[in-house]
Amino acid sequence: MYLAEDRILSLGIYCQQKSQYTLAYVPDAVAFTDPMKTHQALLGQRRRWINSSLFAFLYVWRNYYFNVLESDHNCIRSYITINLSMILAGLSFVNSYFTPSLYFFVLYITILQIDNQSQACADLAVIVSGLYCFIILAAIGGSLIGKEWEKHAHIVSAILSIFTFAMFGLVVYNIVEIYLNFSDLRLESFRQGATIIMILINIGSIFLIVFVHIFTHPRFVFKLLCDSISYMSFQGAYSQTMVIYGMCNVDDVSWGTKGATGSGGVSRFFTNKVFFVSSWLFYNCVLAYILIYVDVVVPQRVGNQGGIVLLGICIYATVQIGIKTLFAFLNFMHWVFAHKICGLKFDVPQNNVLMTQRKWIKLKQAF
Repeated sequence: MYLAEDRILSLGIYCQQKSQYTLAYVPDAVAFTDPMKTHQALLGQRRRWINSSLFAFLYVWRNYYFNVLESDHNCIRSYITINLSMILAGLSFVNSYFTPSLYFFVLYITILQIDNQSQACADLAVIVSGLYCFIILAAIGGSLIGKEWEKHAHIVSAILSIFTFAMFGLVVYNIVEIYLNFSDLRLESFRQGATIIMILINIGSIFLIVFVHIFTHPRFVFKLLCDSISYMSFQGAYSQTMVIYGMCNVDDVSWGTKGATGSGGVSRFFTNKVFFVSSWLFYNCVLAYILIYVDVVVPQRVGNQGGIVLLGICIYATVQIGIKTLFAFLNFMHWVFAHKICGLKFDVPQNNVLMTQRKWIKLKQAF
């Protein structure tokens, strides 16, 4: 939790009693950071971010969630904004926690649905998903070993990136060939209608982000499009290797970069870590079993096609993307109207700056 002071202090300022402090995103701001030049350094940094985000969410939920009602914010900010933010943060927490089971299920079901009447597809789904489980278990075992495994983690990340690209291709194939089925396109079909809406939202979100920035930040748009290729190539590392490494090293509270790394020995929280990792593996196995049973076993018994759970997961992800894109767009348009059209500036009196700094110091001392 102490490694996520930026998240906790930000919400602490927002929830100050008898105050109306807000935090705003400034698109024109320029930020400088020290990039991680190796996979090992990036792994240590992401371990800190993932674990701190997880425990900061739990801490904030227990301590600050109801304190916002004691501030002087209006009803929209006190109820709607904070509730929506906590819901999205909770969904991000669930996504990270159940990453292995969700990836396993999507990989298995997309291969199976290529031809669910073919035994060859069924065998291929078992083999590929079994190989994926082996890689995941190897990553978990290596993460539990400690610092020495970090030097070889890039190999696992490369393999998982291949699985991620394959799964993405299989999802696209399932959407185009099975759910849309252009040879028999009937808009009254729930699956086809939901799939078309999902495609429009996902593609529309990308074009909307590009469109609203192309006039104000054209260099940003060009860099975004160029860097998206390298970002996609690291999806296996970002979404799986680093999540697994973070979950298996919850007892490591070091900074992780710039020489401030853990000792590598057995910490005093080792017992808690074993219980946490065991529970995490157990719940992921249970979820994977439930998803496969509902989407594969039950439809086979009743004679249905199945695939409704996979469609539900796609809808679940699309809703999150749509909500985040919508509010990002509204926030950006508010910034354009207020500071580009009306010419408002971020002029803060010096005494307010000093007062804010004192509040930050008091909040940090409280932790």
